[in-house]
Amino acid sequence: MRIAYWNYLYDADGVSLGSAVKIRRLAQGLEVLGHQVETAWLNPWARIEPGTTAPHRRPLRQRFHRWLATPKALLRNVVALPGEQRLLSSAQPDVLVIRLDFCRLSASWLARRFGIPVVIDADAPIIEEQRRFHPEHRIGKWIAPTAEQWVLRRADGVFCPSSVCREILARGGIPAERIDVVPNGADLVEPSREERERIRSELGFEPEHRVIGFVGAFNRFHGIENLVSVIPELLAHEPKLRFLLVGGGGDREPAVQTAANRHPEVLATGRVQPARVRELLLAMDVGVAPYSQQADFYFSPVKVFEYLAAGIPVVGPALGQIAELVDHGRSGLLYGEPGTKPLLESLLQAARLSEEEVQAFGDAARETIRSSYTWRHAAQRVEAVLQRAVQES
Repeated sequence: MRIAYWNYLYDADGVSLGSAVKIRRLAQGLEVLGHQVETAWLNPWARIEPGTTAPHRRPLRQRFHRWLATPKALLRNVVALPGEQRLLSSAQPDVLVIRLDFCRLSASWLARRFGIPVVIDADAPIIEEQRRFHPEHRIGKWIAPTAEQWVLRRADGVFCPSSVCREILARGGIPAERIDVVPNGADLVEPSREERERIRSELGFEPEHRVIGFVGAFNRFHGIENLVSVIPELLAHEPKLRFLLVGGGGDREPAVQTAANRHPEVLATGRVQPARVRELLLAMDVGVAPYSQQADFYFSPVKVFEYLAAGIPVVGPALGQIAELVDHGRSGLLYGEPGTKPLLESLLQAARLSEEEVQAFGDAARETIRSSYTWRHAAQRVEAVLQRAVQES
């Protein structure tokens, strides 16, 4: 198949590492399976270089944006049509995959006009996400939700990353049986003692240090502030702990920088390229996914897959897909109560694991990925959705 994949995310190149990794790994996996994949990053503001910060609006502009977000998003469809039409005419794909985006209608409309099957990658329930994490935007009850339903109902296929995400989309009127669940994945990272020692030395970590790592954007919905808040107490209990925070961007980035400036035990790398993430994972002893407790946890956190793939014990809340992936007491430590105290206690427990226990956790973690959750597994699941869409359209 000739597959076109269109993405409109602002964070295509660095603000959200998981979003960019997912698209690129799925495309590579589909190519390995014999398909021709052409990706297009269609947000002109998506290119943010490593080491820089995403721009934020001034307060006055932010205030007006609250009311103008939906009209501006709808207007972008008109502006985008000529370029998107040229792309479709040039690529002539057998199927078009569109990343679900806020009030994005133009691509779906054009594909229908050209007679090209459309599959929606609903990586998140966009309207729900906007209401939950972006209260500064006034979404309204009709226009934006209706636009999202229009896109989803007319698609020839829809896939999303978790069963909870499917449930949320189904509440909007999309039959659940029309939505395929395709969890994210990771590439296995085989352990290398020599490489691990080299990278840790390069980063300034000593053999006796236990390194707690975090990978991802520093957004409030990733819970990085929960980890930052417990660092002083963790160090009071275990002075040999070190913290490796990999990523950048997001509204919690200033808090991370403050922690790095205040505590020499904290190393914040800023945004890095995917190949470097693999190296930094080797330097970690524990991987943390410090999400806050919340109802309808619809995420499929790439960071959790990457920790497991690197053989790192995972600490996180027993929420949604995290609880499905992490076998408590075998490949990680899950906590069920809200608040930072359970996170603190679980991190201390993980930091005190013996070398033999760490090895056993790592073996179980890698087996979880190897058996079901490599990017090849994800690509095969997406391939099935695309083939069905083409056959039935």
